[in-house]
Amino acid sequence: MSWAKSEQEIAKILRHRLQLRGVMIVWIDEAHDLIGGGTPHKVQMTVKSTKNLMQGAGAVGLILSGIDTLWTLIGSDEQLNRRFSKMPLGAISAVPDQKMLNQIVRTLCKEAGMTAPVSHDLLERLVHASRGRFGRFIEYTLAALEVAAFAGDAELRIQHFAEAWGQREGCELSQNVFLVKNWGQIAFGQNSADKQKGAR
Repeated sequence: MSWAKSEQEIAKILRHRLQLRGVMIVWIDEAHDLIGGGTPHKVQMTVKSTKNLMQGAGAVGLILSGIDTLWTLIGSDEQLNRRFSKMPLGAISAVPDQKMLNQIVRTLCKEAGMTAPVSHDLLERLVHASRGRFGRFIEYTLAALEVAAFAGDAELRIQHFAEAWGQREGCELSQNVFLVKNWGQIAFGQNSADKQKGAR
C-alpha cells in the first residue's frame, strides 16, 4: 500500500467519523507542521486532503493556526488560499492588552479551581517571558497551573511560573524572568524548542 493511498484512507475515515459526531468546525494548531512536513509529494497530498475536508457532503470548517510560515504554505495552493480568511495575531503587550490578559489568567485559574495570582508585575514578566507571543502566554500559564496543581496549592503564584518556565527554557536561576529583579534586561536566544518549532 502506498503512502498516498494510506493517507487517502485515513482522510476518508476521519471524514466519516466527523460526520458521525456532527462535527462542524475543526481547529488544527501547529498546522505548519501538518502541511509543511515531508516531501513535496506528501505536502501536495496533505493539501489535497485538507481541501477535501472543506467540500462536499459533511464538509467541515477548518481553523488553522501556527507560525508565520503557515501563510506561505497556504498561499502556495491557489484553491486552498481562496478558502481561508487570514487573521494575523500581533505581539501582545502588558499595557494595552492588560485587561484581556488578566481576564485570560483569571479564567484559566477559575477553570482549574485556583485563586488567581496577585503579584503586581506578574503580567509584565509573563509577557516578556512569552516573547510577546499569545500562544506562549497561554502555554506558560497552563504550565504554571500544572505545577501548582501537582504541589496541591490553591493559589497560583509567581513561584509556579518560575518553576514551569525554568523547566521549559532550561535556564539558570539568574536568567529566570520570574525570579530576578532586573527581569526586563534578560534577552532571549533561541532554545532547542524554538529552533524546532519557530516563534509562536
